[in-house]
Amino acid sequence: MRTRNGKTTEQQAVEHTGKGLLKQVQGNIKEAWGSLTGDTSTKLEGKVDRLKGRIQEDYGRTKADQAELERKMSDLDDTARKFR
Repeated sequence: MRTRNGKTTEQQAVEHTGKGLLKQVQGNIKEAWGSLTGDTSTKLEGKVDRLKGRIQEDYGRTKADQAELERKMSDLDDTARKFR
């Protein structure tokens, strides 16, 4: 099923999951840099980025679950049509 932006739910799931994982890696790097340089602000930004990444990754997984449900509903609808 395509959404308003023309992407399928599966494509959105992969995109958000990947971006979330990347954001977490960036946050880890920023947090490590902040620890290394003693910059607590940068370290805190890294922690915030990691959290944002986890949230985006979870959103992507939720979209993947949605896509699976849409697929199952479509299959069920196709099966029901055969019996009409």
